[in-house]
Amino acid sequence: MLLSKLLDGCAVLCAPSYDPDIVRVVTDSAKAGPNDLFVALRGERYDGNDFAAEALRRGAAAVLTDRMNVSGEKYVAVKDAYSAAARVFSNYYGDPTKDLTVAAITGTNGKTSCAAALSHILRQNGVKTGSIGTTGITVGSAEEEVRLFAGEESTMTTPDVATVYKAAYLAKRSGCGALVLEASSHALSRRRLDAFRIDAGVFTNLSRDHLDYHGDMETYFNEKRRLVSLCGEFLSNADDPYGARLIKEDGALAYGTERGSIPLFAEAKNISFSSLGVSYDLIMSDASVRISSPVFGTFGVYNTLAAASAALLLGVDARDAAKALATFEGVPGRMEEIRRGDYIALIDYAHTPDALKKALINVKRHYGRRVILVFGCGGDRDRSKRAPMGRAASRYAYHTVITEDNSRSEDVLDIIDDITEGIAKGASCEVIPDRERAIRRAVSLAGREDVVLCCGKGHEKYIIDKNGKRPFDERQIIESALGDKE
Repeated sequence: MLLSKLLDGCAVLCAPSYDPDIVRVVTDSAKAGPNDLFVALRGERYDGNDFAAEALRRGAAAVLTDRMNVSGEKYVAVKDAYSAAARVFSNYYGDPTKDLTVAAITGTNGKTSCAAALSHILRQNGVKTGSIGTTGITVGSAEEEVRLFAGEESTMTTPDVATVYKAAYLAKRSGCGALVLEASSHALSRRRLDAFRIDAGVFTNLSRDHLDYHGDMETYFNEKRRLVSLCGEFLSNADDPYGARLIKEDGALAYGTERGSIPLFAEAKNISFSSLGVSYDLIMSDASVRISSPVFGTFGVYNTLAAASAALLLGVDARDAAKALATFEGVPGRMEEIRRGDYIALIDYAHTPDALKKALINVKRHYGRRVILVFGCGGDRDRSKRAPMGRAASRYAYHTVITEDNSRSEDVLDIIDDITEGIAKGASCEVIPDRERAIRRAVSLAGREDVVLCCGKGHEKYIIDKNGKRPFDERQIIESALGDKE
């Protein structure tokens, strides 16, 4: 494709006088080759501009950059390299979202479950749907789901700019009529979705997370709200303070459970919880339908309500959405139950203070049992949330085992020290740095009146520490430990 065609829609400040035919677009200088366009992006650890000369030595036809002091015939200078990268990759893959129905979900908690519920609704109603998010990049129908990528790039909330447009292209090529993706604050701040044509967006909630990257809550919120301007329609959780701001300040449609001063597009009323899941009346201006789903907890209500509301915006009938949600059993690693006789353990991804608190409250309410909690905090991430997570654990868990969780370059014991600063005096708590030993200890302590809740890893099948990434299957360990009790 001609360079000029790739740059269509970009805010170009200067470009080469010639118009080379570009073979590939790359963001890694080590992968650059003859007739490639190298896009120089600033990352958290490296600046792609520092490797522009290397890309040219390898034969790249041109370098795209937002540095203004570059010189040389082969440089394309743009106002914003992040936004330009999105346009370039969209052009390279032929504007892949143009003929797709696209929905994007953002928020601190609930993105994965909400996106999965919406994908399930669409697939059950005959729409082959692609999914991009934390649990992978897939395409599927009601009968079958196929993973598109097997590498690490397929387990990022929103993949890198090259991968996300390639995924959309592959989804359309495979016959998908819709695409549902999770939109992380990192991706929005890096403008990865700027060239996506998004029909409906959803905001779930906002609580403390990623402040190591964003600095403060207002900046974090403003990165999330970028999604509003990218969407044709936008839904926001009226029961969340930040969600209410999007409704009042940005004109988002509202969904929620508490009808107050904000008119609701969709409301959940007459909510009930049971061992079979959640049920509620979905109330809209022109219709009402009873929704029952085998997911559980307050978050189960909000996630299915958001998904059903988005489905309505995308043209699905309310009764058809309700019928589909009756068979939606949740997402692996999100309140995933493992049961052996009377003994119960759960795996969940909760890794923020608010998510941990809500997980503990909902597990106790759903099962009517004491909760033995296993959790840790990630290294090289926001330290300020560690003590609050400790406070939540000591307040709502019957007993807590503090352990490792992707410590990365940090010392596990230093992370644990930060967590224990929030543990209330007299709370039942112990420290076991090795996560497998911690899980086995928690299961050994659990009686028939308890439930073991393992938080933080969720769907992940690995642990990352100073020595790198190693396999770690939490479900397998729990099953083994429960088997020892039989």
